[in-house]
Amino acid sequence: MSLVEKATAQTEDNFKQFSRIEWCNLVLLFSGTLASLYFWDFRISLGFFLGSLISTLNLRLLRWIVGGLTQDKSIAKSKLIAQILLKFFGMFAAIGLVVMYVDVHAIALLLGVSTVVLAIVLEGIQGLFRRS
Repeated sequence: MSLVEKATAQTEDNFKQFSRIEWCNLVLLFSGTLASLYFWDFRISLGFFLGSLISTLNLRLLRWIVGGLTQDKSIAKSKLIAQILLKFFGMFAAIGLVVMYVDVHAIALLLGVSTVVLAIVLEGIQGLFRRS
């Protein structure tokens, strides 16, 4: 197997893993929102939902940026840095706008944003069991 074929296979595996993380994050988004609707009030549920939605969109944008990086080998580092900074400040602005203009519970919003971390950890644990 040539070096290019190995790199292509590795890239495909990384995109499959990204996809599994996104699906896990969506499952956490909907199950967490439904559970919070059952147990707590609407402000908490809305905060969790919006936080999870923001983190899901952030992960999707990261996948798009990385996908562009692997597709186009001649991408300038300055363009990559600009895209990542724009994504970062966009997420920061989205969280700020939600906190300022939507009546949500701030801790629930923070927990919602953190669902992507839980999705990555769960995918890592599943990956350990798949390989053994």
